[in-house]
Amino acid sequence: EGVAEGVVFNSLDHILETRINRLLVLRPRLSDDERVGQLTTVFLLLGNTYDFKFDFNNASYHCCTEVIYRALHRCGPIGFSLTPRMGKQTLSADDIIAYHLSAENKPFEFVLLAEEDTGIPGNHASIRTGQRGKERFLELMGSNNSP
Repeated sequence: EGVAEGVVFNSLDHILETRINRLLVLRPRLSDDERVGQLTTVFLLLGNTYDFKFDFNNASYHCCTEVIYRALHRCGPIGFSLTPRMGKQTLSADDIIAYHLSAENKPFEFVLLAEEDTGIPGNHASIRTGQRGKERFLELMGSNNSP
């Protein structure tokens, strides 16, 4: 993940235990060879500094969605379009979700949706998988599409 400390490797458990408001996990639909290439790219980005300028034209530092863009753009069926914001070409999490929802052949597989459980003190998340998770995801997105 790309965080203020740079591009780091964290487990899902760590993320859920330390900071969660809402987290969507989508798995790219890739062949084995494409997945190896994607994961290789991710591991090559480890240690890069965080991109506080959100400058997708400079590949020497990365924000969170830039890690996804570098690892998955033009990998298998996935082809992201960058969106101009504040004079820079960017890709937001909402852009990724909108791309997935609008694609005829869904480029990602829904894995889970985690949401902060405000009824319990501390950092706790409610995790939904399967059809229940998909339905909540679509409810949040205000969409009638299937993920």
